[in-house]
Amino acid sequence: MEDVVSCLVACVDRPDVLGGAYAVGGAEQVSFGQIIQALGRAIGKRRTTVTLPVPVARALAACMTAVLPHPPLTSASIELFTLKQTTSLDAVLRAFGVEPRGLITHLTEHGLSG
Repeated sequence: MEDVVSCLVACVDRPDVLGGAYAVGGAEQVSFGQIIQALGRAIGKRRTTVTLPVPVARALAACMTAVLPHPPLTSASIELFTLKQTTSLDAVLRAFGVEPRGLITHLTEHGLSG
């Protein structure tokens, strides 16, 4: 969150970045599975994860949506997982002059509190 605030401050201080659209990413590219594992370590809990082929996940999402009032998996969430959601590792530094922290590194060093 601090990295996003630093980028917003840079927008106020630097007129050359105003009005632009920027992909803001961290110092490392991580998969959803890596994020889940890091969060589990940070809270001291391990969860077994299962990787599903996209067609299977879509079918499960359709079934859950049909029978559950608040399904944990939806067609919309499946579509989000199929999109490329990465940016170059130096995008924030180039655009704003801010050196972002890596999520996994931050969680390893500070847990959820820092």
